[in-house]
Amino acid sequence: MTLPLKSLERASAICTYCIALVKMNVYKEAIMREIPYIAFGWTPGQINIRKQIVKLDYSMVSANFSKIIDNILKNLGEEYSSILLMDDFIEKNKRNMPSLFYPFTSNKYNKAEIIEEISKLGWERNIGTDSNITNCLLNSYAICKHKEKYGFHPYALEMANLVRNNLLDRQDALDRLNEKQDQELIRHIDEKLSG
Repeated sequence: MTLPLKSLERASAICTYCIALVKMNVYKEAIMREIPYIAFGWTPGQINIRKQIVKLDYSMVSANFSKIIDNILKNLGEEYSSILLMDDFIEKNKRNMPSLFYPFTSNKYNKAEIIEEISKLGWERNIGTDSNITNCLLNSYAICKHKEKYGFHPYALEMANLVRNNLLDRQDALDRLNEKQDQELIRHIDEKLSG
């Protein structure tokens, strides 16, 4: 299930498909329930905009997901259309497009401070996650597969943007990009996915 090469500069294919499915379902719920704003916790390195609020345009939403939707339907079957944000739904609801709210684009982003604050509220890091993410057990696997196939770390662009914006020390970025993946975890996930 191929993706445009440009999208693979900023995320692994696994992460791109996963977040697309999440976004499609969040958009669909917001549209159906007429929720005006959706908040995403993208870091300044993940999204290169300076505005905190962006109004979704229905034609852009449709275009952004078209390749992913086509790949899913072609490779997995039409029965998956119920979990996708299909063009007919978008067209029918084009007047109900929500806005996206990005709380971290104008603030000084500091991952350690954010983790410290949410930990006070009871948040705990998942066991088996790497330093690049706090909530996904597939991330190390996705990074490993991306590096094997394309020869570079999928977070390189994000880390570079954070360094350029003085939100991350260059050495810290290099350490995260060169971090060894937990091979036991990779094997375990490989077995689960292929078995």
